[in-house]
Amino acid sequence: MAVERQVNHLQQGVDHVPHLLFGEDVELAGLERRIFIRERNEILHNALQKLKEHQRLIIYLKVWQGLTHEEIDICLGKAEREGQYSKKVFSRALAKLKIIICSYFEEYH
Repeated sequence: MAVERQVNHLQQGVDHVPHLLFGEDVELAGLERRIFIRERNEILHNALQKLKEHQRLIIYLKVWQGLTHEEIDICLGKAEREGQYSKKVFSRALAKLKIIICSYFEEYH
C-alpha cells in the first residue's frame, strides 16, 4: 500500500519519466508537452501496477530516491546480501517493465 501511494504521488508530481525507462526526454512545448507527459506517466503507472509490490518498491527507492543497492538491501532487512538482492530484483523488474511498455506500444500504436 505504501508503494501505491508513492506511485500515485509520482504520477501527480513528476514532470518527466526517468531515462531508464523511456530514453532521452523529448523536447515539446506547451499543451503538446503536457499531454505527452501525462500519457507517459499513465503508461508507466499502469506498467508498474503489473509488477510485484517488492519490485515497485525497489524501483522507487533506486530511481526516484536515489538509494544504492546496498542501502536498499539494508532498508529491506537484507543487509547480509550487500546489495545483491535489490540489484537482482531491480534488473528483472526493469526487464519486465520494458516488455510491458513495448507490448503496450505494439498493441495500441
